[in-house]
Amino acid sequence: MRVTVRLDGGSNTPNPQENDLSAALNNHPLLRGRVRLTTERHDASGLNPSLAALLVDLSPAALGAFASILLTWLRHRTGSTRLTLRRPDGARLELSAQRVRNLNAAELTTLATQLTEALAGHSQLPGTDEPSTAGQIAAIGEKPEPSKPA
Repeated sequence: MRVTVRLDGGSNTPNPQENDLSAALNNHPLLRGRVRLTTERHDASGLNPSLAALLVDLSPAALGAFASILLTWLRHRTGSTRLTLRRPDGARLELSAQRVRNLNAAELTTLATQLTEALAGHSQLPGTDEPSTAGQIAAIGEKPEPSKPA
């Protein structure tokens, strides 16, 4: 599964935070070689500017490591850093450093589990019907509807 990660206020070239997150993810054995910085267009017409993004190819075994590294990385940001994650089905999740920074160990564990399940698509996206237990993951937009049988 490929997950796209964008930092709030991203530009068309990777900034130091994106490089730092890429390095943090690539340092983990389950993610090494599965993370790359790229630029993507918002629409095919070319009218919207390109934005720098991280593309992460995740195996099911790497989902938990990915969630833990993201939360650890966010927790150590000093500003109001926000990440937007996009699953292959188009569903988007948002995480904010301000909300993650003050969580205790039990809340971080709960949040990591919820993020892992939301990325895997095994649970309702937090923020759609029921907020996450720690209240730290926001779903953006609607979860795509399942396809109807023909």
